[in-house]
Amino acid sequence: STWRCTGGSSSSRRVAEHCNMDLGLRDRIVLVTAASAAVRRAAAETFAREGAKLALCARRADALEATAAAL
Repeated sequence: STWRCTGGSSSSRRVAEHCNMDLGLRDRIVLVTAASAAVRRAAAETFAREGAKLALCARRADALEATAAAL
């Protein structure tokens, strides 16, 4: 995998927004459990930007739907 960052703050979310990662996940299926939780939702967003197909799980259906809609 390769990372190329162009700036950002110390926040991991902001760093991820400024980094071009090639994790080799295009068209791969990624399962994200507790996907509505902040850290895992950010991970799901990163996987989606990488072109992965996502399978999301969460305990609360409303939070899961909101996460899926945002992606």
